[in-house]
Amino acid sequence: MSASNNIIDIFTNHKVASNLVMIMMVLSGFWAVGSINTQLDPSVEFPIVTISAVWPGASAEDIEQLIVIPIEQQLANLTDLQGFSSTSRNGTARIFAQFYFDSDFSKNLDTVKNRIAQIRNFPADMESLLIAQRTDYEDITVLSVSADGSLQELIPLVREMEKQLYARGIELIIFDGMPEEEIAIQIGSRKLLELGTNLEQIASEIRQRSSNSPAGTVGRGQAEMQLRSLNQKRRVSEFEQMDIATRSGGGLTKLGDIAFIEKRPKVGQAELSREGKVTIEMELYRLTSSDAILSAQIVDEWLEDIKVDLPRGVEIHKYQEAWLLLKEQLRVIYENGTSGLILVLLTLFLFLNGRVGWWVMMGIPVSFLFATLIFFSVFGGSINILALITFIMALGIVVDDAIVVSEDSVTLLEQGYSPAEAAAGGAKRMLMPVLTSSLTTMAAFVPLLITGGEMGAIIWTLPAVLLCVILASLVECFLVLPGHLRRAFENIDLKKPSPFRQKFERWFYSMRDNYYRPVLDKALSAPGTTLCAAIACVVLAISLLISGRVGMNMITGMSLEMLEANVKFAAQANEEQRREFMASIENALEQIDSENGGTNINGYVSKTNSAMLNQERKTGSQYASVRIEYGWEDFRTISPQEFVNLWQASIKPSPLVEEMYLEVKGGANNGQPDLTLLLRGRDIPTLKAASEELQQALLAYPGVSNVFDNLPYGKDQIIYTLNPAGKSLGLTTESLGRQLRAAYNGGRVQIFNLNDTELEVSVMLPDDERDNLYSLKQFPIQTPLGEQVAMGLIADIENRSGIDLINHDNGFMSVAVSASVDPQQNNTEQVVSHITNNALAEIRDKYQLTSDVGGATLQSQQLLETLQTGSVLTVIFIYLILVWSFSSYVWPLAVMTAIPLGLTGAIFGHWVMGADIGAMSLLAFFSLTGIVVNDSIILISFFRRGLAEGKSYREAIHEASLSRFRAVILTSLTTIAGLGPLMFETFSLAMYIVPIAITLCFGLAFSTILVLLVIPALIVMIENTRVTLRKYSLAKLFGLDDKTISNE
Repeated sequence: MSASNNIIDIFTNHKVASNLVMIMMVLSGFWAVGSINTQLDPSVEFPIVTISAVWPGASAEDIEQLIVIPIEQQLANLTDLQGFSSTSRNGTARIFAQFYFDSDFSKNLDTVKNRIAQIRNFPADMESLLIAQRTDYEDITVLSVSADGSLQELIPLVREMEKQLYARGIELIIFDGMPEEEIAIQIGSRKLLELGTNLEQIASEIRQRSSNSPAGTVGRGQAEMQLRSLNQKRRVSEFEQMDIATRSGGGLTKLGDIAFIEKRPKVGQAELSREGKVTIEMELYRLTSSDAILSAQIVDEWLEDIKVDLPRGVEIHKYQEAWLLLKEQLRVIYENGTSGLILVLLTLFLFLNGRVGWWVMMGIPVSFLFATLIFFSVFGGSINILALITFIMALGIVVDDAIVVSEDSVTLLEQGYSPAEAAAGGAKRMLMPVLTSSLTTMAAFVPLLITGGEMGAIIWTLPAVLLCVILASLVECFLVLPGHLRRAFENIDLKKPSPFRQKFERWFYSMRDNYYRPVLDKALSAPGTTLCAAIACVVLAISLLISGRVGMNMITGMSLEMLEANVKFAAQANEEQRREFMASIENALEQIDSENGGTNINGYVSKTNSAMLNQERKTGSQYASVRIEYGWEDFRTISPQEFVNLWQASIKPSPLVEEMYLEVKGGANNGQPDLTLLLRGRDIPTLKAASEELQQALLAYPGVSNVFDNLPYGKDQIIYTLNPAGKSLGLTTESLGRQLRAAYNGGRVQIFNLNDTELEVSVMLPDDERDNLYSLKQFPIQTPLGEQVAMGLIADIENRSGIDLINHDNGFMSVAVSASVDPQQNNTEQVVSHITNNALAEIRDKYQLTSDVGGATLQSQQLLETLQTGSVLTVIFIYLILVWSFSSYVWPLAVMTAIPLGLTGAIFGHWVMGADIGAMSLLAFFSLTGIVVNDSIILISFFRRGLAEGKSYREAIHEASLSRFRAVILTSLTTIAGLGPLMFETFSLAMYIVPIAITLCFGLAFSTILVLLVIPALIVMIENTRVTLRKYSLAKLFGLDDKTISNE
């Protein structure tokens, strides 16, 4: 301690040392603020391997059986594998394998590739598998490019925009409304009969004749030349002039004479329009590790540059700017933080001399700036929403440390010490208690790092930022603040305090002596009663949780709010009827906005051939949708849900519409459903029946709506089976399938890039034949001997219901049932708990299934498990630190009673404010634990000092409580003043901050009473018990009776 004391003396007495250190802390902090990365969420690389499979024309069932299941069998017994899931759709599949965070991911990725390479029975005509680590991107914005002309005129312009944005640093662009084109070579079945061939053979002929083939070099030395052919066709006219052989040994035929060839968009793609103009949208993304604000600036600068050169009639609309979430969060914190700092300053000026209060307040920005430098340079951290929240939670720590040192220094000054002695003495006396309190605060958060896993990786930012703030606060309190206090003390005339100071001091000490002292005396006289009263408060708080009066709502994310209308039309609805209905939806949308101020919507995009139903993207002519950008809270007059309700009521039902959903997208939990329950089984019909029963059970709960599952009824399927006639002709199921797939799905000839667009060339039947179900039986099938036989003669055909989507979870078929919960009517966690123990348990037993949670519910469960593990370790770590500090196994028990009693105040606070306990509330509980323990530590330090001076334990704790009264009140009031304005913030993005402010403000208010009354009473109770046990131990040792002991 002597070395640290000498350092404190040096910085206290040096004329400029404190200012120099402060200036360096501020300047380096400003440099870090300008250099640090800005993100929405902490950057986390998830150890997930993604396997993508494509088999054109295959059903979801075929893909599941022939691709997904073999892959899952290879993955099932991998070491370090945490779990795997898959989704099989018509034509595609995706498998996700998640490994443990502490495993060697490169090794695991190689293992997955090697295991899959061992599979030898994949379908021959499926595309190559794509196996890679999942790359996480975050939204930047959406650019909607619309024009008066045709879509074909807009495409080259948008492609050029894509090049420019990539060149400036945008990392991913996804198009919506950009048609994928193809060159379709269409040959009718009659022509195939006439030629005596099939589409598969024609495709093979075209493939061989349309290719560039290198053939080496000719000559030597300077005469050496490359030898190659340039026969690949790239235009419709070139394919029309291509000569192909249609019969074995026959002549050549122009392809254009037997086929209709056209370049066209692929069938069933989404078509977008904005205000009647053709539209293509560019969704811009960035890697999670890149800078959110810098990415937004790149887009803004590009928009300014391109506006000058935009062709007439072309417009670019920018919306869904994700970085605005961070910007608005900063704005909310800045505005409330400014008012909070003013309140802190007023509180400090009220209790302390103006100069002293000023330097205490200055410690807040200085510490935060220096903490930013440490976080950036040492941990490589970024400024994100979680980091900002942590800085808010750390406010109490910074203020507490500075007040403790300043208040004790002022006390020494009032006792007659010189300014230098008082400033240095206060810092020295408080060094050990503050270091101990800093260790206990870190002990409250370090376990969150140790727990690891997905949630541990995400909330790593929180303990890292707190560690940086604590280090910065220690530097400021013990190297910077004492020198400033010395100079402030030199300008204070204790003999002539201001009239206000005299009046306030008299009032404050009168209040302490007339109100607090009598209550303290009663608490010390009846410590058991005091403890019982505290326990009663804890029981009441627990009852608020159990009864549901204080609910839990684990919001773990936030995204921009949008409105969507998704429509599925009946099969008999024609194109004109579909367009008329969608126009009526748009008219109703504009009418509702006009009736409510005209500022609620910023624009909308209409989309045909596409809709999002039950969290699944559906495509086809029977689908349509409208996507609306909703206004910010500063401009809109009604909430998004109110707008949707009015919009829904204004739309007249139509018999041509099978399904229509108007809903708010985004918002809390990134737009995910509030709850998701997972069922696992062995067959689809059983899962679907169980899912429908579970959905009905969920709908019975008040406030539960929008219930759906991810196992939709599929399109009808046509099942063909070779009959004896077909088998006798030498046909096989595999050869028949190849011919049918080439006819109805198209046989791919080649793929090439043309004008920055990937173009696919396919041979197929004409559209009118492919769309006519009755032509299937007449389709000519070629036998191995070259004969042409009608499909209906060699195969039996029947219809059945199909499956469009098959989900697997850890190798089992699964279905996820999701729902939204209105927080005004019910609580998500209570609904999940109740249905899990009742209806879901019955459904599991009835259908012999297993169940789990998923989506936002799984995230909430993982967070709770992480925090539960962390809380146990926190209590253990804090106890060990206190035992070391107090050199006692008993006194720490008294200090640690501050933890449950402080949390009691936080629970009461949520009840009073009508708020649910959420993820941020739970994280703030850890911060509150550190703060309430800190005040108790310093109280015990003063108590030990009194014992060292020879006072009785009752006298020592009584005097320590009175002497700490002002400091405890001041630390609580300043923290409450700093965070108080945030409790009343109504902006939607404050959903993260308000629970933190409630937890800390009410928890500190309650802990103030705790530290001043309950902790002293517990100390007396512990010492009374110790004295009693010592007496009876002596009695037993010397054989004294009870009367003798009492006399003694």
